[in-house]
Amino acid sequence: MVVTDAYQRRCAITGESTLPVLEAAHIRPFAKSGVNEVSNGMLLRSDLHKLFDAGFVTVTPELRVEVSA
Repeated sequence: MVVTDAYQRRCAITGESTLPVLEAAHIRPFAKSGVNEVSNGMLLRSDLHKLFDAGFVTVTPELRVEVSA
């Protein structure tokens, strides 16, 4: 719930606020030395979370959303 609250219960990309479809995503994968902290998380809609984890959507250091070609 900490990431949910940090993002004011809204998807970081779309602003969606329907809690059942929101998921906390690791920015840097936990399995690859990512930390399990709020600073390594963002709140995403579940479909965007899947696309993010698969590498089809990313967020640049400039906080721009990019979609894979």
